[in-house]
Amino acid sequence: MSSFAFQRRLSFTNIFSILCFSLILSFINISTSEAKQSAASDKKFDRVILQLKWIHQFNFAGYYAAVEKGFYKEAGLDVTIKEGHPGMDFVDEVISERANYGVEMPELLIARHNGKPVVVLAAIFQHSPQIIHTRADSGIKSPHNLIGKKVMWRFDSAAELRAMLINEKVSLEQIEFMELSWNINDLIDGKVDAIHAYVTDQPFSLEKAGIEVTELSPLRYGIDFYGDCLFTSEKELSKHPDRVKTFREASLRGWAYAMDHPEELMDIIREKYGTKSSREYMYNEFNHIKQLMLPKFIEIGHMNPGRWKHIGDTFVKLGMLDPDYSLDGFIYDPKPQPDNKKLIRIVWILLGVITAITISAIILFIYNRKLNEEVSVRTKHLSDEIAEREQVEKQLKASESFLHSVFENIPNMIFVKDAKDLRFVHFNKAGEKLLGYSRESLIGKNDYDFFPQEEAEFFTAKDKDVLANKKLLDIPEEPIQTKEKGKRTLHTKKIPILNENGEPVFLLGISEDITERKSASEERKILETKLHQAQKMESIGNLAGGIAHDFNNILSAIIGYTELALDDIERGSRLEKSLQQVFTAGKRARDLVKQILTFARQSDEELKPIRVDKIATEVLRLIRSTIPTTIEIRQEIESDLLIMGNPTQVHQLFVNLCTNAAHAMETKGGILRVSLKKVLIDGDYLWKNLNLKQGGYTRIEVSDTGAGIAPEIIDSIFE
Repeated sequence: MSSFAFQRRLSFTNIFSILCFSLILSFINISTSEAKQSAASDKKFDRVILQLKWIHQFNFAGYYAAVEKGFYKEAGLDVTIKEGHPGMDFVDEVISERANYGVEMPELLIARHNGKPVVVLAAIFQHSPQIIHTRADSGIKSPHNLIGKKVMWRFDSAAELRAMLINEKVSLEQIEFMELSWNINDLIDGKVDAIHAYVTDQPFSLEKAGIEVTELSPLRYGIDFYGDCLFTSEKELSKHPDRVKTFREASLRGWAYAMDHPEELMDIIREKYGTKSSREYMYNEFNHIKQLMLPKFIEIGHMNPGRWKHIGDTFVKLGMLDPDYSLDGFIYDPKPQPDNKKLIRIVWILLGVITAITISAIILFIYNRKLNEEVSVRTKHLSDEIAEREQVEKQLKASESFLHSVFENIPNMIFVKDAKDLRFVHFNKAGEKLLGYSRESLIGKNDYDFFPQEEAEFFTAKDKDVLANKKLLDIPEEPIQTKEKGKRTLHTKKIPILNENGEPVFLLGISEDITERKSASEERKILETKLHQAQKMESIGNLAGGIAHDFNNILSAIIGYTELALDDIERGSRLEKSLQQVFTAGKRARDLVKQILTFARQSDEELKPIRVDKIATEVLRLIRSTIPTTIEIRQEIESDLLIMGNPTQVHQLFVNLCTNAAHAMETKGGILRVSLKKVLIDGDYLWKNLNLKQGGYTRIEVSDTGAGIAPEIIDSIFE
């Protein structure tokens, strides 16, 4: 049915509704106009106090801008900005009405639950600036390294730092906490091991002092709270709702101006607020504040009730807040509340108008009946169309539910990025498990927020290639640093998602963790290569040994018979001299065979440090696959055993010893024992007859339960 036809059949009821709505709008506009005129005529300056959480510095630039650029004056406010000092409870300053407004961290939620009626007006920083600072030479690289250390911090304002420690399972009782002195020299002079600090200023001070530091940021450990929240009391909001609204709006205007004119605000702070900070110092603050506020992406002061709920749930999970906490009345609603008296007056007027219209409606009712009949017919057609549309929507929802189930339960990591700035917009459960970060901490961030610089640049370059070429990109091996599993290797496919114009709007990625598969494949190749080398070396050794054995047998016969002949002939005869030469030549030939065999087994490589325990372990893995299962291998191998030697020859040594031992047990089976341990050679040691120098040695022992060596030849085995 066309729009024109529908209008011709418009029922009287709809006409009546439109008239009522028009009247309501008219009265609301009149009421609003009267309210504005009244406010303009009664405008006067209210004196209010803003309590800062520290001394005057660029960290509070937005409030100075609101004062100096007249934003507060335009709102009818005469604002005094007070500095903070160590030991001051900024929540109590506002609750006790010594100040009307204040600046504090998200533990405002904990304070409210504990009976302090505070109301949060705006979150100036979208991410918390609080960190724990340590000297780089202290060896403290993670929250676990703080156990047993002296840590100086604010006991009343360190919620996210507490959450970071508890989340990393570091007991607070294991750390020696001290009240924050606000003096960075306590860390520089080594009076404490770590200090509670703001990322906007203290790191710069330490850098200028030539101190290399390590930062422990809650954001890196899955704790992401708001920072520097503007708040007031329930009493101030109840008594002066308009003042609260205008103060908040003027403050946010000041922050917007400060972010656009940082140099002007630096001059104002130095000239009018007595700060001792240099321009370089304040530039550092400004750059960090931009990263914390994200003014180009998020409206200044924006607060998400869902994120406050997440912060509260985090406090509950970590035992910092009771499960029955409530956000009711805690988050300020900037929308003005209606004036009930004026609303009642408007309602009475509307009732009179409605009564008059109703009388007119009765008169027109008879003329509307026929039109209603036509509308009823059309309504039936529309109902059928709606029913059909609802059926289609149900099918679409079922399809979406199926796709969502597949997305969440597929074992591979799936992620979606915005094509404009490559920020994550969605992650499945497998991705959270692989990377070790929660979905909430990933959404809205890019690769540079979580991965090392080199990896982030690699990922970003690949993403840009996919979007530029508008086609699938297959990355067989992609290294990635995870939070808990260390370095992993992924097989990733990236696909651009295009709109109706063929332009990319999203990037879809699917990654499979192939770390174990790759490691197993590489290890198998290494083992196969080493086994082949060992078998080859054994074959060469056996050939050389066989040749040497045959020559020794021949030479032994020659030498033996020559000795017998020398005993039977006349001394000094010509034959005796000739046989003596044969005997001497035979012995030289035997020595030459020994030298040739020794030379064949030598390597041209120089001696170098090798891990003999690793070589022994590798050989046992090789031997295990080549000997009967009836032979049991037992090993007692100490770790980190370092010797000087030739890796190939040491490897062949183990292969020969273990193979010989296995051959001695082939028929009946038995136990092959391999022992490697550190020993100390001293004057009372059992091996003192070996003429070894005193010091540390590695003792290698290979034994078996075979028949053993005959006693009559055991003294000659090394010949």
